Amino acid sequence: MDNKAVNGGRPTVGLLTGWKAIAQHFGRTQSTVRRWAATAGMPVYRAAGEKGLSVYTYVDELDAWLTQRHEDKAAVKEQTPALPCEDEAAPAPEPHQPPPRPLWLRWAVLALLLVVALGATTLWVQHQRPVVCAAQSVDKVPDEAREFYLRGTYLWNRRTPAGIAGAMEALNQAIDIYPGYAEAHAGLAIAYNLSRQYSDVTGWEAYPKAEAAARRAIELDPTLGLAHSALAFVEFHWHWQVEAGLARFEKAASLTPTSANILMWYASALLLADRPREALPVISRAQSLDPDNSAVVNMKAQALFYSGQVEEALDLVTTMIAEDPHYAWNYYTHAFIQLSQGHYDDYLASYARLGDLISVPRYRAAAEAGATALVDGGVEAMAMAMFEVEREFYERGEALAWDLARHQALLGNRREALGWLHISLKRKEERLIGIKADPCFWPLRDDPDYRQLLVDIGFPREL
Repeated sequence: MDNKAVNGGRPTVGLLTGWKAIAQHFGRTQSTVRRWAATAGMPVYRAAGEKGLSVYTYVDELDAWLTQRHEDKAAVKEQTPALPCEDEAAPAPEPHQPPPRPLWLRWAVLALLLVVALGATTLWVQHQRPVVCAAQSVDKVPDEAREFYLRGTYLWNRRTPAGIAGAMEALNQAIDIYPGYAEAHAGLAIAYNLSRQYSDVTGWEAYPKAEAAARRAIELDPTLGLAHSALAFVEFHWHWQVEAGLARFEKAASLTPTSANILMWYASALLLADRPREALPVISRAQSLDPDNSAVVNMKAQALFYSGQVEEALDLVTTMIAEDPHYAWNYYTHAFIQLSQGHYDDYLASYARLGDLISVPRYRAAAEAGATALVDGGVEAMAMAMFEVEREFYERGEALAWDLARHQALLGNRREALGWLHISLKRKEERLIGIKADPCFWPLRDDPDYRQLLVDIGFPREL
């Protein structure tokens, strides 16, 4: 909407839009400035006929109103009659009134009241100091910092290795310019979280940085939903605090209910916790908010799959690959759906393509070895060939015990698979949080060692 249409043609210099901006101008809460507007004549406006439009006002009008408010209070104070001095003649007492108290007693009472008043004033001032400091620290974000923030947000939303790296650079520049920029700290936390998914950055590198940035953002703005979602991501995926992470995701979604990204990350965590019936309405809401977001639609396909709607899930992700062939995690979803259905050629093709797009070459190396073995020896030969390739990378420190466990589970070797999963637990490999969701491990669900492993990871014990 054109600002001039809202503002009646007046220039937007000094324009404040929304209760939050007005509250920050005064260093007060939003409820306080709303009350002032309703009961004290503080000037705020809405465009005629515009439903849902945020209120707006002007700095000069607010400052003039506040000055007049102070003058009016001062005038009222001057007009209040002063108490008579002690040397003024006191009126004679009424017939039934007690005689006046001695002068020394009256002075003692006044002195006591003065001491109490001074103490109360001191306590009030001490109590108010944090609020005053907070009000003084509220500054407008410099335009240059905001431009870097917007660029960083655009780049991490692209969800490519180059985009994530560029987002980190831009968001760090925003913070260098304005260290108190809560949104930039939150965006940086998100970029770190995404770096271990969309590039070859490991969780050991990314998550501690993400946690520090998210906690700083929450310190600056405890109501920032994006910051809480970034910290929830760390709590759930890295610390394996399953219930705490889900609770914080829910809080983030309640703070910012119109964020498709927050709802998507919440739905993803619900799926990993094996709660697809709760995840499906959450991701459907995210899709309604941002229907063109490939990450959101891909998560919708996963929710459909885990809810038992396999054909619908496969149709959706196949369509997404055709429409957005460069989005990496469409291939991840396509791969595990095809694996669950025994379509191994399609599984291997998508597994290799995923590795290409997230710069993890061992995925393609393992897939190509598996494809050759599949032709000659079937699925068991495929799994063994992939295991051998992954083990070479593992011995060089470039693969996870988690990947070796997957291939052993495909071979039907329960004990070997569980052994590698315990190594994964000891190494604290981030992928282990996906153990419930990966079809490779579904045959292990009735194993007592597997169920205990879930508890050791952080999932609630199943009754």
